[in-house]
Amino acid sequence: MSEQLLERTNKPPVKSVAEFDFYEESQAEFQQWYGGLALENTVQLELRQPTANLTTNIEAANAGSVEALEMVRINVDTAVTEAVFKDRHIRRVYLERDSNGELVQFGQPNKTIQRNAIVERPNRHPLLKGITKAEAGNSFFIDSALQTAELVDNYFIVASIVPTGVPEKDLGHSGDGYFLTDLTLALQATTEQPDGRVTTDSAFMAGVEAGESKTFEERMKTRFDIRALQKVYEWLGQEPPETAQEFLENGLMIPKAKMPNGLTDFMRLYDLAAAEVLGHDVERNPERYEDIWEVSRQREASIQTVRDKVLERILAAGPTLKGRSPMLSITLLWKFVREYTVQDALTNRFIDPKVFGRGAEHIRMARIGYDSGNIALQHEAMRNAALYSEISGCGGGSGGRGGRNRQNESIDSLMEAILSGEQLDEEQLEKLFGKDDLGPMAFYCPDGHLNVRTEKNKQIPKCQHHGCRAKVKC
Repeated sequence: MSEQLLERTNKPPVKSVAEFDFYEESQAEFQQWYGGLALENTVQLELRQPTANLTTNIEAANAGSVEALEMVRINVDTAVTEAVFKDRHIRRVYLERDSNGELVQFGQPNKTIQRNAIVERPNRHPLLKGITKAEAGNSFFIDSALQTAELVDNYFIVASIVPTGVPEKDLGHSGDGYFLTDLTLALQATTEQPDGRVTTDSAFMAGVEAGESKTFEERMKTRFDIRALQKVYEWLGQEPPETAQEFLENGLMIPKAKMPNGLTDFMRLYDLAAAEVLGHDVERNPERYEDIWEVSRQREASIQTVRDKVLERILAAGPTLKGRSPMLSITLLWKFVREYTVQDALTNRFIDPKVFGRGAEHIRMARIGYDSGNIALQHEAMRNAALYSEISGCGGGSGGRGGRNRQNESIDSLMEAILSGEQLDEEQLEKLFGKDDLGPMAFYCPDGHLNVRTEKNKQIPKCQHHGCRAKVKC
C-alpha cells in the first residue's frame, strides 16, 4: 500500500472539511451567495449585473482582448483534453488570486464560473443540480482555506464520480458530459505551491471494468469506484460517503507530508483499493506513477493542432453568436471538438477509440485501412466515424447523427440554421430548447431577436438582445 499516505504516527492526521473551524462560516457565506442566485432570477434583466461567459468572451477576444482570448483558449483546451483522455490522465490548472484573495482563472472569478454553471443550466436533473451546488460550496471552502493558510501544508482532495439515480440521457454526451463507457471519475487536489500560486490537479480514472458492448445499466451495477473510494476513506480514518454529492461535500484535507508525490499518491491508493474490491492480486509498481505526468504532457502536446483548429472555428463563429444564449456557444464548441478529434484519431494513437462511443469501431477500422494502405476502407470508415461518433466532457458533449441517435441530426441542423440567422418555427425551437407551460423556452421578439428563458414558467419583460428595447412578456 501507499505507506506514507496510510502511516498516521508522527505526522498531522487526515481531516474532513467539517473538522476545520472556518468550515461553518464558509458554508454560511456560500448559502447566502446561493440564495442570491434565486433572487437574481426574480429581478428585471436590465437590473442584473452582466457576467462573463463563453459568448461574451468570444466577442471580447475578437475585439482584441488578450485576457478574453486566454479564457476562450482554456475553454477549448479543457474540452478537447477531456473529450479524448479518459483514464490515467492528469493535468494541472493554475489559479490566480485577486486583491481580495479570491480565486480567478484567466481573469474570471471563481464565483462567476460557479454562478454560470448554476444559472445557465436551470432545467437539469435535481441530482445534477445538487452536484453543481456542492462544487460551488467547495470553492468557498477553498477560499477560506487559502485565507487561513491551511493549503500551504495540505491538499484539498475531492472525488467527482458518476451519480446514481440519474437517467443515462442526462449523464452522457447529450447531458452533463460524463463518460459512461468507463464511468470515468475525477480526483482533484487543490493546494498552494511554495511560490504562492494555487493549483488544482485533476486525475481521470476508470470506475468500472466492462466491455464496450455492456449496457449502461450493466455498467452501473458492476462499478467498483464507489466501494474503492469508500475503502480509501476508511483507510484514512474517515467516514465513507455514499453518493456522488456526498463525496463532493466531504472532501479531505491531507497533509503534504503524507503525499510527497502529490495527487499520484492518491491515485495509487485508489488503484490499490480498486484491486482489493475486485479481488485482483496485482502489485502496483510505484515507478509506474512517476511517469503519469510525462505521459500526460505528451498526450496533450499531441492534440495541439486540434485545439488550434477548434479555437479558430469558435472565434470565427463570434459574429453569429453575438447576443445569443451562452448555451449556443457551448453546443457549438462541442460540435467542433467532435469534428476535429474524430479526424485526429485516425493517426493519433494517444487517443483510445473507445472515447468515441458508437464511433469507436469505425475509428479502429479506419486505422486498419490507414496502416495497410487500403484507402477505400480508410475513407469509408472515417465517413462512418464522423457520422456515429459521440464525445463527452465536463458540462457537455456532442452526439453522432447515425443509427438510433438520429434525433441529433435535426438538432445539429437546427443549430447550423440558427447560427446562420435563419428563424425557426415554434416546433423547432421546442425541439432545440425545450418547453414549459408557457410554450417553447425560446422565442423571437417583434424585431426578430432570439430570446431564451433560463427559468421555467417565468416570463421575461423585454428582449435580451443588446440594444433592443422590445417588450415581449413571454
